[in-house]
Amino acid sequence: MPIEIDNKLNKDVDDNGRKEMRKKKKVIPAANVLTSGLTQSELLSNVKDTGVIPSSTITVDVVDITSTLKEARSPTTTTTTADDKEEHDDNKKQKKDDDDKHFKEIYSIAVGPITWGKTKLGGDMLFMEESIYVFQSKSDKLNKTLWRCQRRDKKCRAVVYTDSTTANYLGNNGVDHNHPTDLLSVKKHRLVNDLKRKGEDLTVNIPAAVDQGIANLGLNDEDMVNFPRPKTMARAVYRHRANMFPPLPKGQTFEIPKQFSQTKRNESFVLYDGYKKKYDGRLLLFSTNELLQQLCQTELILVDGTFASVPTGFEQLVVIMGTINDEGVPLAWALTSNRKQPAYDKIWSEIISWSLKKPSPMKVKRFILDFETAQRNSIEQHFVGAEVTGCWFHFCKALYKNIGQLGLITSYKDNAAIRTWLRSFMSLPLVDNDIFPYAVEYLQRHIPTGSDQCREFLRYFESQWLVSVPRQYWHVGNLIPRSNNWIEGYNNRIGIRFGNHPNIWLFLYHLLIEEQIIEQRVQQLVVGKIQRSDSAHAPQNDTISHSITNLNRKYINGKLDIEKYLKACTFLVGNADVGSANANKMVSSTATTVCPTTTPPKKKKLATKISTAGPTTKTLFQLIFSC
Repeated sequence: MPIEIDNKLNKDVDDNGRKEMRKKKKVIPAANVLTSGLTQSELLSNVKDTGVIPSSTITVDVVDITSTLKEARSPTTTTTTADDKEEHDDNKKQKKDDDDKHFKEIYSIAVGPITWGKTKLGGDMLFMEESIYVFQSKSDKLNKTLWRCQRRDKKCRAVVYTDSTTANYLGNNGVDHNHPTDLLSVKKHRLVNDLKRKGEDLTVNIPAAVDQGIANLGLNDEDMVNFPRPKTMARAVYRHRANMFPPLPKGQTFEIPKQFSQTKRNESFVLYDGYKKKYDGRLLLFSTNELLQQLCQTELILVDGTFASVPTGFEQLVVIMGTINDEGVPLAWALTSNRKQPAYDKIWSEIISWSLKKPSPMKVKRFILDFETAQRNSIEQHFVGAEVTGCWFHFCKALYKNIGQLGLITSYKDNAAIRTWLRSFMSLPLVDNDIFPYAVEYLQRHIPTGSDQCREFLRYFESQWLVSVPRQYWHVGNLIPRSNNWIEGYNNRIGIRFGNHPNIWLFLYHLLIEEQIIEQRVQQLVVGKIQRSDSAHAPQNDTISHSITNLNRKYINGKLDIEKYLKACTFLVGNADVGSANANKMVSSTATTVCPTTTPPKKKKLATKISTAGPTTKTLFQLIFSC
């Protein structure tokens, strides 16, 4: 019977049997080829030899044809003996052993000391020997942390385990690295992470730290070419430092984040936070329970403001200082938007309200401050009966400022008579109360001859310091201390650490550090670890007091007239021009000292700057700041 074949069958055969065929007999149509009368076995043999399906009247199995075509189209294979196969297997095994040996020698997991870092996205990173691993998962049940190889681009499946508690190395997953180590990349990541940690300390100079870090690596010529530039690494550290703070507010109506409103011991640091028109904006008062408790116990409070270190939008930082074991210690800070009495009233009312909730009320008996009228009026209103005196240093500073405005600086330096007369006014706060009227009368009657500028200075003194500011506020006599030099020194410290007008977050960051250091200082003073000789109470205080007492006795006994008495007092003043010009350079800014000592740096002999100032034994810089 005739054999027929449809086109679909030919397509399936050509596709090498990609579609499953049913085992069924098909009728293949005849064709004009020379295969008529062939048996099935002969037909299959012919297909195998030629790869062509011939025409015939033979009924064949489709599966047989498909298998035959596959054999015909496959490459010719050679017959392999048993010995050849065994030799081939041995060679293959030897090659595998060599590859395994080479693999383990170069790419195996190296175990060593572990250091830690962060990825660009803030994830945890582990450094061990010459490999980097990133956090994968953590098992609380097994107390184990898994770290995978950083090389995701290589699809490396190496994983190491560390103890979740001790962070010690425990083992690995038995899978070695599938790539060689990149020592240069490891050095880069280690250095960047180390620089970021250093950059979190805002006192660190980032460009200098980057340069030092790269120099310490000891790179060879090839590594130097491929290593990132210092400027690129510095940018990464600056970005990390910037991410430590929230976005900067555009005005004063911002919310203080928790990280800046609580101390390192999670205690509240903001005593008051208000925004009112009478404050000309926002008013912030900072302190802690421990510091306020010390403020309530002190009998002497010193108050002063600093302006250069406040953030933009605020007017001043008011520092409130108390004394512990004869040392001045900052105990509260107020950030104000103006210098008006309503703001000061709120500061003192908040402190008093806090003290009223405690068993013992405030014990303050005396305040020392500058000659700001608003602050003085506020204190007298809230602390009736407390003595308020101005700072002797601020008094001398104001006099010397007027001397400069009147054009008397040259005469002050070159004319001994004028210099002695002007410095006598600076010594008036030290003069005994009973002698004071005679001293003023003498200075009024003995104006240096031919100096109209000195007459102008006398009119200024009478108007400002005998009328506007009564004598009771600036006559210190034998009082100790005579000035708020403790705060002047502390303001100098703040200026160095805070910088000039930092942003609000940077300001609060530094202020929290100050609070922590001061808390430590307070504890040391309370338990008596810091003795009197180590405190900021300088021995020059007693020296001046003894000198004044001796001068008063000699004047009363008739051994000194008023002229010699005043001249002797001027020696206790020293060089007012030097002292005033260096008011903010009184103390060194060592990080370990909270309240710097009143003794000026020995390396700066400021008295030698003006050799014509007369035979003074001490400078104002030394004496005023030591009182």
